[in-house]
Amino acid sequence: MQVKFEIEGIEQLAANFNRLDFQAQKIASSALKAGLNVVAQQIKADLSPKIKHVRKTVGVVLKRSVRKGLKAAKVGFNVGKLRAEEAVRSGRNRGGVGISGENIHWWILGAGLGNPPRVRKKLAGKPPTGTMATQQLTLVPNAYSKTKQTTLKAMQKAAARRLRDSVRELERKAARK
Repeated sequence: MQVKFEIEGIEQLAANFNRLDFQAQKIASSALKAGLNVVAQQIKADLSPKIKHVRKTVGVVLKRSVRKGLKAAKVGFNVGKLRAEEAVRSGRNRGGVGISGENIHWWILGAGLGNPPRVRKKLAGKPPTGTMATQQLTLVPNAYSKTKQTTLKAMQKAAARRLRDSVRELERKAARK
């Protein structure tokens, strides 16, 4: 005796699973973005008042791929939408270009501090470059560690909100049919 099975609606089932996968990616993306926004706010709050004009350059970006879904998530300076920020020089200093979004890494990581120090020698009438000690090396790690609990809560809240919206959308579509 031979038993034969036929399953109907495989194409519809596959399409439903693809839709679920897409909805899951949307939920994960919104949760991740909410968490990164909390960290970005803390970075802005912890930034030294001496360079408060650079707060505008702190941003968040999620990179997505159509095939692979979410590829990368970043938070930091000059991340996301880039803004042309004018460098602001301290009134006490005679040389230098000042700190802006384009060279904030000098403030955070320091400049010319290698071994041996990277300092330009006097060339063609240009003055030698100086060194700059690290000012806030642990800014980003500290911002994340300070906001770990609030980041998780914000992510959970955003995921729940997105899931609720997705369910409502599916209910509306089902009601139309």
